[in-house]
Amino acid sequence: MDQVKVALNWLKKQHFWVLIVLAIIISAVSWKMGSAQLQAEIAANKSTIESQINAAQTIQRKQFHPNPAVNKVQAEENVELAAKVRAAWAALYDRQTQEVLQWPAQLGSEFSRAVSSLSFGDEIVGTLRDKYLNYIQSRFPDLPKIVKAIELPADDEAGGFGGRGAGRGGEFGGEFGGEFGGRGGGGGRMPIDQDSLANQDFLVQWHDQGRVRAELAWDKRPSSLAIWVTQENLWVYETLLKAIAETNRAAGADRYSNAAVRDIFQMEIGRDATKSASSAGRIYVPAQDGGAMGGRGEFGMSEFGGEMGARGGGMMDEFGGEMGGRGGFGEGGEGVDEKTLLLAGRYVDADGQPMAAATDGEFKFGTEYKRLPVRLVLKLDQRWLNRLMIELANAPLQVEVQEVRINPQTDEQFGGGTRRRMGAGDGGAEAFDREPNVRDTVIIEGLVYIFYPPDETLLQVEVAGDELAGGF
Repeated sequence: MDQVKVALNWLKKQHFWVLIVLAIIISAVSWKMGSAQLQAEIAANKSTIESQINAAQTIQRKQFHPNPAVNKVQAEENVELAAKVRAAWAALYDRQTQEVLQWPAQLGSEFSRAVSSLSFGDEIVGTLRDKYLNYIQSRFPDLPKIVKAIELPADDEAGGFGGRGAGRGGEFGGEFGGEFGGRGGGGGRMPIDQDSLANQDFLVQWHDQGRVRAELAWDKRPSSLAIWVTQENLWVYETLLKAIAETNRAAGADRYSNAAVRDIFQMEIGRDATKSASSAGRIYVPAQDGGAMGGRGEFGMSEFGGEMGARGGGMMDEFGGEMGGRGGFGEGGEGVDEKTLLLAGRYVDADGQPMAAATDGEFKFGTEYKRLPVRLVLKLDQRWLNRLMIELANAPLQVEVQEVRINPQTDEQFGGGTRRRMGAGDGGAEAFDREPNVRDTVIIEGLVYIFYPPDETLLQVEVAGDELAGGF
């Protein structure tokens, strides 16, 4: 008890200093607690301010500020735009189906009614396939007539311009000095003897028609897919030939010597066109030993798409043998299904890359349209090149020309062209060029757009309340 009294007496005497210490401690604790709370409030307020600034900047960057009135008008414009897209899509599809994508009248009304409701790749009954077989065997002669070309007899195929499996190199023998080599053997650039042409009425020489003829030379009932692919090829061949015919008509051509387009050396579709495309390599590598053309090793990847020798076999080997053959497209290689044989690499995507064959029974190769590569190698009067490109672009099956090359290799490299040297040695004279506007080699590469019917699900747009409107 005495100790308590002593402590109280001490506290009574020293209470001032005790209170000072307590005040300091309480103040420090209170400041610490208040400071922490203030920092939290500062951080929260700073975050709120920054989010508001970001929101304001987002609104500022938008073309239309998000308010109900603007959103309503913008949604209406989207619906209107979708309607315009649908109208354009439908117009292009209708034009193609009405002017080009029609089954031949020779097949009869029964055939037309049966296939009118089918889509590409759908099954066609056997009796109708027999009708198509009978039709296709006599179809080819109509194609050369489109451009007023001489139809070469079938027995000339192995010599001058080659069939599917042979002779494809010979068609270019005179023009390119045989460098197309491995594409076959054969009888040079001119598939018909010059003397036999003198008394014939024609505008165009079509050198590789044997390849197209062979595609149609079936000897047994074709599959449904083979019919779809073949008929699509025919529609495209007709489109290309009609563009050439219209160009010659515009030029007032009445004979070969004044035709705008005089020779068709190549007319390729799908995988063939892709294989020959120039994108693989376009740099000429000179011979190391300073010699003449020599072998393929001197050229590496040529102007004409690289390893052209593979055209006669490599491309076919890739998909298991000769595509098509004279027995119809159904004759595939061992272990290769028909869908892969016919469709793998036939179409390209938006980046120009070959597409694989569709799976699970699907035969759609794009959203709005299919992109089918085409390639023409021609001899023409360059003054009419623009007209030819316009005819291709305005065709019902629109052809988007992506690249044009004129005389891509010199005469010294390919042994052809418009300039010839006369005589020998350094004293040789250069012959006068009587037709300076005629180009012996014009290569045109592009895409044919084949439209699907308008897809309403792709034309729906989002409006107020997350509802969908068709836009029409």
